[in-house]
Amino acid sequence: GYEVCQMIKGNDKTSSIPIVFLTANSSNEDEEYGLEIGATDFIRKPISPRILSARVSNILNLQQVTRKLELIASTDPLTGAFNRRHLDLVGMNELSRSKRNNSTFTILMLDIDHFKGVNDTYGHDVGDEALIETVAVIKKNIRGEDLLFRLGGEEFAVMLPETTKLAAFDTAKRIRIAISEIVIQTPIASLCFTLSIGIAENTPADDNIDVIMKRADEALYRAKSSGRNKVI
Repeated sequence: GYEVCQMIKGNDKTSSIPIVFLTANSSNEDEEYGLEIGATDFIRKPISPRILSARVSNILNLQQVTRKLELIASTDPLTGAFNRRHLDLVGMNELSRSKRNNSTFTILMLDIDHFKGVNDTYGHDVGDEALIETVAVIKKNIRGEDLLFRLGGEEFAVMLPETTKLAAFDTAKRIRIAISEIVIQTPIASLCFTLSIGIAENTPADDNIDVIMKRADEALYRAKSSGRNKVI
């Protein structure tokens, strides 16, 4: 039982599964060790089915609340995209996974062009609507395993696992075109806007996610400075 628990808790894909030990071992040392290696509860035989059911229900309810709190802590409240805090977390996990599997992933840095002008001309409510629509359109143009983050203001990032920068270019181009086709009706006039995108792929020399983001940000800057509405 201990070995199985350690295997489950040592795997990223299964580590969040709650584990309850049901055992005839009655020593405190056994219970202490089970809890130390990741068990959620430790129930000694003989077992009362009603008590077991109640404890499992409590564990599942607590896990559901925890997941809700984690979601709140990791998402942008306006758009529903993941936030920078979550990017830092999953970014290091993805970098570790890529080194372990000798695989490639790509980061897109995206920025709405002339967004200050949108807020100044149409107001912040319309600006917020543009941000929400931008996230919705980006999500429609990425895969289920890709992750979208709002870094702040009008700046976003997308992480594409198992993807080279050449393959990511097609995704970025599709996003750029889809964003340029957004039309938001306002009391002043119809609002259309564009997006600039920078791309960077991880390398074996990268030891943290920030250096990859910096390369993507530099590519984004070149897209902005060379005319905007581009992918570089």
